[in-house]
Amino acid sequence: SKEDAQAYLDKLCATYRSRFKNISAYAAVSTLTGKGVEKLKTLLLDIAEKQEWARRIIPQNFYALLKKLEAMRETQKTPVLRWRAFVQMAVDCEVAEADAALVADLFHHLGELIHFSEKDSGLADVVVLDPQWLT
Repeated sequence: SKEDAQAYLDKLCATYRSRFKNISAYAAVSTLTGKGVEKLKTLLLDIAEKQEWARRIIPQNFYALLKKLEAMRETQKTPVLRWRAFVQMAVDCEVAEADAALVADLFHHLGELIHFSEKDSGLADVVVLDPQWLT
């Protein structure tokens, strides 16, 4: 019934929200009928607009680095870099070495790359240039 489905969805959402603290919304979407897609789009846009990085103007040197990374993404068989190589590319694009983590975080939030900066993650030394490559 509709009530059972809603109760199941609420339980599922509560379970994931307790495990993943950064979940800010959820939406039920039918891949069969498309029901809920418009609500999902609205939620995603609302959440994106509230992000502090959403309205930032990207400096030219950050943009130059992004273009270099995009080119590398297209040509590399395995679109992965070690952190030091990423930092060197940033420096080559006139990004201060001290700002490399900031740029990686920004590009991560924009969906341009994947970088887990937490030292205890075991992945801080890896930069994935193509997020789709992980799926």
